Amino acid sequence: MLHERIIVCNVHILPVPRVPAGQHVAVERLTKQFYRVTLHFGFMEEPDVPSALEWCGEQGVDLDPMQTSYFLGRAKLLPTVGGAMPLWRERIFMMMYRNAGTAADHFRLPPNRVVELGAQVSL
Repeated sequence: MLHERIIVCNVHILPVPRVPAGQHVAVERLTKQFYRVTLHFGFMEEPDVPSALEWCGEQGVDLDPMQTSYFLGRAKLLPTVGGAMPLWRERIFMMMYRNAGTAADHFRLPPNRVVELGAQVSL
């Protein structure tokens, strides 16, 4: 199944405190149904991706927030015996990674619209 519209979104945190509202979004049309959207935020701002994507309408890409799905990558860390890092450090790192916040929360994505794709990563 191919979605009606596919948008690859990149979020850039810039070395300025705030980005003016009209400069948050840059839309590039790649094909009839495929777009690249770049979102710019300052380091003092909390990235709100759904709100920023509403600005895409001014550039010809209308999005319905209740019809938008967000696909995120998620990694599960696995310890590696005999790796470059001692096993006890790997376990501490894995514990800290599990306790960290999620990308969906950080970017203020609606939980009922998020699909997470997972991978296992050996340390």
